[in-house]
Amino acid sequence: MAQAIVSSFSTLEAVTKDAAPYRAIDALNSFVRSDAFGRQYLIFGHALRRQVYAMKNQAIRRAHAAQLTTHRRVSVVTQCRDCGGTGRYVPWSGEQLDHCRACSNTGTVTLRFVETTVAGVGAWHTPEERFPNELTACLEWPDWRSEDYEASWSDVSETWTVNQPGGDLDPPAVAEHLVIAEAAFYWPRWSTAARWQLPYLKEQGDYRLYIGEEADRCHFCHAPRVLDREKRTCNTVNWCVHHNDVPVRWRIVVCDPCSKKHQAEFLDQSRIPFPDHLASAPAVRQWLDVRAGLAAMISAVKSPEEYR
Repeated sequence: MAQAIVSSFSTLEAVTKDAAPYRAIDALNSFVRSDAFGRQYLIFGHALRRQVYAMKNQAIRRAHAAQLTTHRRVSVVTQCRDCGGTGRYVPWSGEQLDHCRACSNTGTVTLRFVETTVAGVGAWHTPEERFPNELTACLEWPDWRSEDYEASWSDVSETWTVNQPGGDLDPPAVAEHLVIAEAAFYWPRWSTAARWQLPYLKEQGDYRLYIGEEADRCHFCHAPRVLDREKRTCNTVNWCVHHNDVPVRWRIVVCDPCSKKHQAEFLDQSRIPFPDHLASAPAVRQWLDVRAGLAAMISAVKSPEEYR
């Protein structure tokens, strides 16, 4: 199945005739900015976000080659994140400094993006420094040395701003979009990448898919979760669990007594049974099949240090 999925999008013509891969990227690009992404992936989401943004750039390259895109430079004035708009930076030590390096005491910063509109899909905003360099060159925009450089940016502060809320997706929907997007914009790159690029492709795709949470009761003793809203306390904690041989992550509920009693399971999570019911969705199964079929190719790649 893995080879069939990959080969179906292995050529540029196959991708550009179908809008589904671009719509999958659009949905994932929105999801990684959503509240659901933060709840599902917690501190483990950086790897999936890196994969999505890398595939987004690849999709921009493909769509541009097929003449499906328009690009323009846009800028937006927004509140400085370093000082919170006060113009005075507060470092980790808590001491309030008289100067903010990021905004030069103005409290605002000007951020620059390339807005790419894909026909029939929508508009994507890519930070200037992350936009594909080869496209910047072929679009023949004025560079920073030109007198026309500042005039080449359109101020869209009145109509658009950064950190737009993303769209929530459940785990099966995320898996479905990843299967479509990776088949078009990730796996075909393995056949054309140079030898030195393979470790970076491996690192890019090295993420774990979140597949859901088990029942809202203790995994070990099945005690129900009790939430005291007045005292803001709960009798359970959440464990993020994964097995080394399966590239997924899920969440279980554990009551306070069991969390102390089952420290061995927390340290060796292979003792916790794999939740087949969470991975039973067809999209999740398909994603697992693709990963299993191509796992040998990924594991055979050396680290960047070994190539030096």
